[in-house]
Amino acid sequence: MAGDSLFIEEFTHKIYGAGQWRRIKTGFSTTNFEFQNNNHHYLVRYAPDFPVLGVLRQNEALCSELAGRQGIAPLLRQFQPLHEGYIFIYDYIENAEYINKNAHNITQIAQILHKIHHQLAPMAPAQTRIFNAMDEITRYKDYFNQFEYAKQFDWQKFYQIGQKCNQIYNAPYNIFGHHDCLMTNFIQAHNRIWVIDWEYAGMGTAFFDMAGLSVFGEFDNNDNDILLNSYFNGHVTGQTMQNFTIMRYLAYLREAFWFLVSHQYIAKPDYDYLTIADEVFTNLEHFYKHNIRAVIF
Repeated sequence: MAGDSLFIEEFTHKIYGAGQWRRIKTGFSTTNFEFQNNNHHYLVRYAPDFPVLGVLRQNEALCSELAGRQGIAPLLRQFQPLHEGYIFIYDYIENAEYINKNAHNITQIAQILHKIHHQLAPMAPAQTRIFNAMDEITRYKDYFNQFEYAKQFDWQKFYQIGQKCNQIYNAPYNIFGHHDCLMTNFIQAHNRIWVIDWEYAGMGTAFFDMAGLSVFGEFDNNDNDILLNSYFNGHVTGQTMQNFTIMRYLAYLREAFWFLVSHQYIAKPDYDYLTIADEVFTNLEHFYKHNIRAVIF
């Protein structure tokens, strides 16, 4: 480890003693390490706040701790301000693997999401954030005039469509959600599934988690049917499908806008944020033509 990573090692050494370090795949806004000695095995995560993206690590810690106490996420052992960010120390899940997309696992994930949404909501701390997809999208949009590079994307058209979608969305904001349901945020070990990366968690609407899972897990119609029927115990109505379709559009839109803002404010060399944004906009255009146009017109 070198450079800025040294203060992370020094902090961990003071608490747990010397050990072996391994840098593991870094996230879009975090730096992650595996730490191990004779007595401890932890995931050490270092991350600053990104207010422009709606990421506040105090909120992430509150939500991670809540999910860990309920056996949904790895236990959070330490959380403290450090240097220009925050350090998180979690139990390391041995032999964890990213989850495969199949009918059995989609069913399990739907059941886990239902538990997160409905069992954790009454336990959520009062200071937990409220996540509204259109509010997030609008906040990101308000920065675009500062970015010359944003002009290469037809974001205004997609934003206006998002506004129309939001106007006809008809489901409550009354659950506790994860709000970053990439397949890579579900890991499997010892015959159970763990949910990681709670930086956008808070009170919200159930369909955003299901929409994100569908969109970024590249679900087909059969996968979506399994997800919705498992979550709603077979009670899937026309209104359910409309809300799900609308929120999938907003999930795409929010992701595309996120990458445009992140190119300016995160800009990690590991990622080409604008290329990824362009790919998401392409998918968004396809989704609009084949799924959304009939809903809003």
